[in-house]
Amino acid sequence: MAGYPDTGVRPGHLMYILFIYMYGRVIAVGKQFDLEKLRLPQRTLHHTRTSKPRRTSGEGAPALPRHRRGEHFLKGPIPFRWLARAARCPGRALHVGILIWFRAFLTKTQPVTIPKHTRETFGLDRKALNRGIDALASAGLVRVERATGNSPRITVLDPETKANDK
Repeated sequence: MAGYPDTGVRPGHLMYILFIYMYGRVIAVGKQFDLEKLRLPQRTLHHTRTSKPRRTSGEGAPALPRHRRGEHFLKGPIPFRWLARAARCPGRALHVGILIWFRAFLTKTQPVTIPKHTRETFGLDRKALNRGIDALASAGLVRVERATGNSPRITVLDPETKANDK
């Protein structure tokens, strides 16, 4: 459970302090309860911080862009060795590889297909997509199942395994 903003104090800590306060003192009926007595000293809050402060991008440097609500994004982690091997493939194989990972995380299934509107968003025609898939398959990064009249069904493989292994 995350702590309260700028304190790092977890709700469990505050409940414990409240418990000790309530049962460690006699509370008279009609006496007003003062929350300020429960407040920790500022120096204590400074020393109880458990999370690291957010890293800033430096003076004057812009922060990395983030996706907006409802906007698609590429989810990870994607193994670096997979990306490095795809980058060494000819043509647009890396583009196709990124699309395959995007679809795999989006659908949460394997094998995946790449719809026309998705490949067109990346500026890929059908032939470029198929050449990219073939290049990734020959590098042992994906396994492809093709059927006449259907989109290729692509399964992402570990780069250490062979495309022929099943």
